Amino acid sequence: MFWQAAWIGIAIAAPVGPIGLLCISRTLRGGPRLGLATGLGAASADGLFALSGAWGSGFAMQLAGALARPLGWAACLLLAWLGIATLRRPAAEGRDDAERHLGKAYPAPCC
Repeated sequence: MFWQAAWIGIAIAAPVGPIGLLCISRTLRGGPRLGLATGLGAASADGLFALSGAWGSGFAMQLAGALARPLGWAACLLLAWLGIATLRRPAAEGRDDAERHLGKAYPAPCC
C-alpha cells in the first residue's frame, strides 16, 4: 500500500506541461530511446538557460541602468519575431524528422 500511495503522490506532484507531453508523445510513437533523447534535449536547454541566467545576471546588473531601454526594445523585437515565425511555420503533416532520427530529437524541441 505504501508503494501505491507513493506512485499516486508522484503522479499528482509531477506537472505535465507541453515539453512533458512532447516527451510522452515521442516515446509512444518512436520508443523509449526517442523519448529519452527528447527529454535530455529539453533538460539540456533548461540547464543552459539557467546557467546563462545565473552567469549573466551579475553582469547585467552592472549595465542595467544604461542598457535598460535598449534591452527592453530588443526583447520586444525578439518576442515579436518568435511569434511571427511560429505563426508562419506550416503545420506538421505526419511524422516529423525528429521521430525518424534520434540526433534531431536531442536539441531543444522549441527551436
